Amino acid sequence: MNKNPFFLLLAISFSAILFACAGHNNGPFPDRINLSDPTPAEQAMHAAEFRTMDSLAQIGLALAMQDGLAWIASDSISVDFPESRLRELSGWVAQGNVDDGFCLFYGKTDSGFVQIARYDFVGGAVNRSLGKIDISEGMIYDLVKMNDSANTFFNNSSARLNIRYNSYILEKDGKYTYYAMPATTGEYAVYGGAVKLSMGENSWNLELLHKSPVPLKWKDITGDNVGARTSSMGDLLNEADFAQYYITWNAAPRQIIQTKKYTILLARDNKGQMSIMVAK
Repeated sequence: MNKNPFFLLLAISFSAILFACAGHNNGPFPDRINLSDPTPAEQAMHAAEFRTMDSLAQIGLALAMQDGLAWIASDSISVDFPESRLRELSGWVAQGNVDDGFCLFYGKTDSGFVQIARYDFVGGAVNRSLGKIDISEGMIYDLVKMNDSANTFFNNSSARLNIRYNSYILEKDGKYTYYAMPATTGEYAVYGGAVKLSMGENSWNLELLHKSPVPLKWKDITGDNVGARTSSMGDLLNEADFAQYYITWNAAPRQIIQTKKYTILLARDNKGQMSIMVAK
């Protein structure tokens, strides 16, 4: 589950600080968690709570699909360009999914933003456009500009830890939301630690979605093992919780997440869909 070379290139390596956080939780897990007969979330929660989590799960899925696009595209660009050219990259933006989406890598010049490479995903196939192209006014320009602005704001904030992050951006009705989430490594799945930036009137509004990152060794959460971690700053799962679940669910299909109010089990049902259960 190691991330690709481009994610590594733009990020800071894990430090001992992160792994010292491995045992840090928002609160203790119950001594006993009965997973033999969990209650479906729509029955265990208030209807409004379930609807809120259901909508956040859709956002989490969109973020996870961006992660998949960026992973494939960054593997490709590391082959298409020598390492010296990769140093020209300032960032990337991805939208959509592997059937209908794109990932664009950009750089900055004195005159503005330039496209370094673009990978378009159409029906499972990937089309590439390589070489510097000025990014003119329009949807792509706005997406790149806002992503670069949010990325700069986050990197200059005290919320950024000395760890490696992957970033994602969503647009709705002309408003942009940026997420930074700790990246996984070959040895660790890293949960929590996510930050959300929303557009304000004159700047970005930063919100911590979790207290700290929690790295769990893959060997401890795969197979019959259940990955357990604390979660949101609030009572419910947030969109980053769902994104991190979708990103890692092939290796860890059953994960326990403790919020302030609930102990929640995320699992894949027999149809391959995510189910939200409340553990006892």
